[in-house]
Amino acid sequence: EIRDEAFIPILSEMTGDSSFWVRQNASKALRQIGSAGHDMLRSLANNPDDLFAAESAAESLHRLERFQRRSSAGARA
Repeated sequence: EIRDEAFIPILSEMTGDSSFWVRQNASKALRQIGSAGHDMLRSLANNPDDLFAAESAAESLHRLERFQRRSSAGARA
């Protein structure tokens, strides 16, 4: 797991890689970094210039939101 914000620039670049697995793992790492990584994912998801990065970031944000909904529902139970 990568949780250091210093890796955000290289991970954001990797979300545009031609390999699906590289994109997926870079997005996952950004998600795991925390709020700074989440902010980068939001920025990448809204970037029409790099559709690979945008798609990967949007999918990762969707997974994050789904996890947060489950966590908050579990906390209320």
